[in-house]
Amino acid sequence: MRASNNININKIVIRQARVNDYEIVKELLVKSKQTTGKVFTRKRFANTLQDFGKYNLVAQKGKTVIGYVFGYDDSGKSGKPKFYGYMGRLVIDPKYRGMGIGKTLVDICLGKFKKSGYKIIFAGVKKDNLASKNLFEKHGFRDDDIILLRFFD
Repeated sequence: MRASNNININKIVIRQARVNDYEIVKELLVKSKQTTGKVFTRKRFANTLQDFGKYNLVAQKGKTVIGYVFGYDDSGKSGKPKFYGYMGRLVIDPKYRGMGIGKTLVDICLGKFKKSGYKIIFAGVKKDNLASKNLFEKHGFRDDDIILLRFFD
Protein backbone atom coordinates (compact mmCIF):
# COMPACT_ATOMS: atom_id res chain seq x y z
CA MET A 1 0.00 0.00 0.00
CA ARG A 2 1.27 3.48 -0.71
CA ALA A 3 0.66 6.51 1.46
CA SER A 4 -1.52 8.84 -0.60
CA ASN A 5 -5.15 9.64 -1.23
CA ASN A 6 -5.29 6.68 -3.61
CA ILE A 7 -4.60 3.32 -2.00
CA ASN A 8 -3.33 0.55 -4.30
CA ILE A 9 -4.05 -3.06 -3.31
CA ASN A 10 -3.08 -5.63 -5.90
CA LYS A 11 -3.48 -3.12 -8.74
CA ILE A 12 -6.86 -2.03 -7.36
CA VAL A 13 -7.00 1.65 -6.47
CA ILE A 14 -9.25 2.96 -3.70
CA ARG A 15 -10.11 6.63 -4.23
CA GLN A 16 -12.82 9.19 -3.65
CA ALA A 17 -15.79 8.78 -5.96
CA ARG A 18 -16.18 11.30 -8.78
CA VAL A 19 -19.28 12.43 -10.65
CA ASN A 20 -18.07 10.66 -13.80
CA ASP A 21 -18.25 7.35 -11.83
CA TYR A 22 -22.04 7.72 -11.71
CA GLU A 23 -23.05 5.29 -14.48
CA ILE A 24 -20.97 2.35 -13.27
CA VAL A 25 -21.80 2.97 -9.59
CA LYS A 26 -25.49 3.13 -10.50
CA GLU A 27 -25.19 -0.10 -12.50
CA LEU A 28 -23.50 -1.91 -9.59
CA LEU A 29 -26.11 -0.68 -7.11
CA VAL A 30 -29.11 -1.47 -9.33
CA LYS A 31 -27.80 -4.96 -10.15
CA SER A 32 -27.34 -5.66 -6.44
CA LYS A 33 -30.88 -4.34 -5.77
CA GLN A 34 -29.63 -1.64 -3.38
CA THR A 35 -31.39 1.14 -5.27
CA THR A 36 -33.28 1.96 -8.43
CA GLY A 37 -32.41 4.30 -11.25
CA LYS A 38 -35.31 6.52 -10.20
CA VAL A 39 -33.87 7.10 -6.74
CA PHE A 40 -30.16 7.11 -7.56
CA THR A 41 -29.94 10.02 -10.00
CA ARG A 42 -26.84 11.74 -11.34
CA LYS A 43 -27.88 14.99 -9.63
CA ARG A 44 -28.34 13.27 -6.27
CA PHE A 45 -24.97 11.51 -6.66
CA ALA A 46 -23.26 14.80 -7.56
CA ASN A 47 -24.82 16.54 -4.55
CA THR A 48 -23.74 13.70 -2.27
CA LEU A 49 -20.17 13.95 -3.54
CA GLN A 50 -20.17 17.72 -3.13
CA ASP A 51 -21.37 17.51 0.47
CA PHE A 52 -19.81 14.23 1.65
CA GLY A 53 -17.20 13.33 -0.96
CA LYS A 54 -14.50 12.19 1.42
CA TYR A 55 -16.74 9.37 2.67
CA ASN A 56 -17.76 8.13 -0.79
CA LEU A 57 -15.13 5.80 -2.13
CA VAL A 58 -14.71 3.58 -5.17
CA ALA A 59 -12.46 0.64 -5.90
CA GLN A 60 -11.05 0.82 -9.40
CA LYS A 61 -9.16 -1.77 -11.44
CA GLY A 62 -7.61 -0.25 -14.52
CA LYS A 63 -10.22 2.18 -15.77
CA THR A 64 -13.17 0.23 -14.37
CA VAL A 65 -14.95 0.94 -11.08
CA ILE A 66 -15.55 -2.41 -9.37
CA GLY A 67 -16.77 -1.32 -5.94
CA TYR A 68 -18.35 1.54 -4.02
CA VAL A 69 -19.17 2.55 -0.46
CA PHE A 70 -21.46 5.47 0.42
CA GLY A 71 -20.95 7.57 3.50
CA TYR A 72 -22.18 10.81 4.97
CA ASP A 73 -22.12 12.67 8.25
CA ASP A 74 -24.40 14.99 10.18
CA SER A 75 -22.20 18.07 9.87
CA GLY A 76 -24.64 19.86 7.59
CA LYS A 77 -23.61 23.23 6.22
CA SER A 78 -21.25 23.88 9.14
CA GLY A 79 -18.90 21.13 7.98
CA LYS A 80 -18.14 20.37 11.64
CA PRO A 81 -18.86 16.89 13.00
CA LYS A 82 -21.77 16.74 15.40
CA PHE A 83 -22.91 13.28 16.40
CA TYR A 84 -22.74 10.48 13.83
CA GLY A 85 -21.50 9.17 10.54
CA TYR A 86 -23.29 6.71 8.28
CA MET A 87 -22.08 4.05 5.86
CA GLY A 88 -24.13 2.07 3.40
CA ARG A 89 -24.54 0.91 -0.17
CA LEU A 90 -21.38 -1.17 -0.03
CA VAL A 91 -21.20 -2.99 -3.33
CA ILE A 92 -18.50 -4.99 -5.10
CA ASP A 93 -18.74 -6.32 -8.64
CA PRO A 94 -19.47 -10.07 -8.24
CA LYS A 95 -16.32 -10.97 -10.24
CA TYR A 96 -14.18 -9.30 -7.56
CA ARG A 97 -15.86 -10.42 -4.35
CA GLY A 98 -13.86 -12.30 -1.74
CA MET A 99 -10.64 -10.41 -2.51
CA GLY A 100 -10.75 -8.02 0.46
CA ILE A 101 -11.95 -5.04 -1.57
CA GLY A 102 -15.06 -4.47 0.56
CA LYS A 103 -12.97 -4.76 3.72
CA THR A 104 -10.52 -2.18 2.39
CA LEU A 105 -13.31 0.23 1.40
CA VAL A 106 -14.83 -0.05 4.88
CA ASP A 107 -11.40 0.30 6.57
CA ILE A 108 -10.59 3.49 4.68
CA CYS A 109 -14.06 5.01 5.12
CA LEU A 110 -14.00 4.29 8.86
CA GLY A 111 -10.56 5.88 9.05
CA LYS A 112 -11.94 9.04 7.46
CA PHE A 113 -14.79 9.16 9.99
CA LYS A 114 -12.35 8.63 12.86
CA LYS A 115 -10.07 11.37 11.54
CA SER A 116 -13.11 13.70 11.41
CA GLY A 117 -13.72 13.04 15.11
CA TYR A 118 -16.78 10.80 14.97
CA LYS A 119 -17.36 8.29 17.74
CA ILE A 120 -20.61 6.79 16.40
CA ILE A 121 -20.97 5.30 12.92
CA PHE A 122 -24.14 3.64 11.67
CA ALA A 123 -24.16 1.11 8.84
CA GLY A 124 -27.14 0.46 6.60
CA VAL A 125 -27.39 -3.17 5.48
CA LYS A 126 -30.42 -5.05 4.18
CA LYS A 127 -31.48 -7.96 6.38
CA ASP A 128 -30.78 -10.54 3.67
CA ASN A 129 -27.33 -9.16 2.79
CA LEU A 130 -25.40 -11.48 5.06
CA ALA A 131 -22.03 -10.85 3.40
CA SER A 132 -22.18 -7.10 4.13
CA LYS A 133 -23.65 -7.68 7.58
CA ASN A 134 -20.79 -10.07 8.44
CA LEU A 135 -18.20 -7.65 7.05
CA PHE A 136 -19.52 -4.75 9.13
CA GLU A 137 -19.68 -6.97 12.23
CA LYS A 138 -16.00 -7.89 11.70
CA HIS A 139 -15.33 -4.13 11.86
CA GLY A 140 -16.99 -3.88 15.28
CA PHE A 141 -20.55 -2.99 14.21
CA ARG A 142 -23.35 -4.77 16.00
CA ASP A 143 -26.94 -5.45 15.04
CA ASP A 144 -29.05 -3.92 17.78
CA ASP A 145 -32.46 -4.45 16.11
CA ILE A 146 -33.75 -1.03 17.17
CA ILE A 147 -33.46 1.25 14.15
CA LEU A 148 -36.71 1.63 12.24
CA LEU A 149 -36.85 3.37 8.88
CA ARG A 150 -39.68 4.75 6.78
CA PHE A 151 -39.21 5.16 3.05
CA PHE A 152 -41.46 7.17 0.76
CA ASP A 153 -41.76 6.32 -2.93
